[in-house]
Formats: sequence, structure tokens, C-alpha cells
Amino acid sequence: MGFPRPGTFKGVTTVVAKLFQIHQPTRAYFWLEGLSAILIIKQMVNDLGHACEIIGLPIIREGDGLGHELS
Repeated sequence: MGFPRPGTFKGVTTVVAKLFQIHQPTRAYFWLEGLSAILIIKQMVNDLGHACEIIGLPIIREGDGLGHELS
């Protein structure tokens, strides 16, 4: 996996902040593959005072490299 394009995290946090403002969740789940994004979103939640717990979920990889969520 390469480095994200410049501005990627700004776009991600803008969209997530708007969704959190509209829906006001108490928990949000993100894949741990995007650890940098999770850390940035956790900081955004703290900075903006959202009452939302950010939870990272592991991705389980098959032998062919495809991932799937936990059931």
C-alpha cells in the first residue's frame, strides 16, 4: 500500500465530521488497515467534541489476500 494522496485525510475528516454532525452516533467502527485515518478521526472527534467512540476492527485476510469483516 502506498502513501495517501495529498488532501486525502482532509476529505475523509470533512465527510466523517458531517456524518457525525447529522447522525450523532455514540460509536463508529473503522478498519484497522486505515490506522492513520483512525488516529486522525479520533483527534477530530476530540477536537470537535463529538461524543462518539471510535473503534478499530481488524481485517481478516484470506489466503488470496482478500479481506472480509468479522461476523
